[in-house]
Amino acid sequence: MKIANSQISAVELITAALAKAKKYSDYNIFVTLFEKEALENKKAALIKAVNDTYFNAETGDYADNVQGANAFAVDLGLGDERTLTRTVEFYTDLGMYDTGIFGTDILTRLLFEKGYAPLAVELLSNNKMFSFGNLRLQGATSLWEYWTGRRSHSHPMFGAVTAYLFRYILGIR
Repeated sequence: MKIANSQISAVELITAALAKAKKYSDYNIFVTLFEKEALENKKAALIKAVNDTYFNAETGDYADNVQGANAFAVDLGLGDERTLTRTVEFYTDLGMYDTGIFGTDILTRLLFEKGYAPLAVELLSNNKMFSFGNLRLQGATSLWEYWTGRRSHSHPMFGAVTAYLFRYILGIR
């Protein structure tokens, strides 16, 4: 798009950009400055609401780090330096997962990405109660829906972490 006149108005520029976006059938590539500011304000309000509701300023934990809550927060860019530290300390001490389908995935990826691969491998390979090793010891030949064996014994619930075996352990990307 050529701009012949440097006196082009903001409205004309926005209209031209929208027309170009529509031409390429990609409505998401253009966000006006006003929309961007509104989205940033909404994001700030949501972050404040989450922090006001779940963040413990004394410990750095979110929702008492129940079922990997700190990992979710760190993955979203929330918390402070203590939030990741407390996550690592908690799972080092626990030595097994206490997470469900999403927390197991997020926690494992986060540990690999933040430089705690040995802990991620420990969680993936131990035989404690809530672990893949324990499923194997119980005779599992597939992934179960719950760590405890409740419900389905052929379920992809915890399968997302297998990608990290390739990506972070084998280096295949």
